[in-house]
Amino acid sequence: MFDSHIHLDFETLSPDRIQLLKEARHHGITAFFVPGCRAGRWEQLRELRRDAKEAGVEVYFGVGQHPYFNDEAPDLDVLCTNIADGSRELGAVALGEIGVDKGRGGSHALQRRLFEAQLRLADELDLPVVLHQVGLREEFLSSLKRVGIPRAGGVVHAFVGSTDWGCALITRGFYLGVGVAVLNKRRSKLARAVAEMPLESLVIETDAPDQSPLGQRGAGVPADLLLVRDAIAKIRGTSPEQVAESSERSARTLFQLEKA
Repeated sequence: MFDSHIHLDFETLSPDRIQLLKEARHHGITAFFVPGCRAGRWEQLRELRRDAKEAGVEVYFGVGQHPYFNDEAPDLDVLCTNIADGSRELGAVALGEIGVDKGRGGSHALQRRLFEAQLRLADELDLPVVLHQVGLREEFLSSLKRVGIPRAGGVVHAFVGSTDWGCALITRGFYLGVGVAVLNKRRSKLARAVAEMPLESLVIETDAPDQSPLGQRGAGVPADLLLVRDAIAKIRGTSPEQVAESSERSARTLFQLEKA
């Protein structure tokens, strides 16, 4: 299985990271995409590569400036140079996590500038984008329309929207990342969307450690991907194996990876 979005570089997971990865591998979770959220943490990605090798799993990286850390961003030229350099150094397979957030990230004007600059850069680097979108839907769509969607496409991670919103994103060329929110029985809109949208457009993720099945922030672990897989299978009336296989195919297509 392929976890399409997990923050293995976060401190919460660091003390037990190798053991957690070995446990995940035991359950068939053998590949992970880790988004880089800020330039100051890319050193942790290098450390993670060593731990992943010891645990016997695949790990792939993205680089970008998450909207949570917009206040740390230098001017746009410096930011884009740093991201491009980091992409080459780390062998990044995506640009992200980038996007917009109604609750954090500074003014909408600042968010738009940083988001659009990174969209343009992704196209220049021929990388897919990993998108964070919380609220600000009109601003999000306006930026995509103004700049265009990178040729390599992308994924809107942590999707919790309706079928209509999901299909609108899919028709624009995006995959949808579905995580532990699908376990919440109160998320009936999300459950309907997961049931109705094409399975091949969905990629499973944990967003650990930030998200967890119990809703306790910072408590998520890699093995939670099993719960996400099984919940989607139950909603769709299919097998967990079919969900896992479809998601891994889509994730590898998204990140332009050959099967290892």
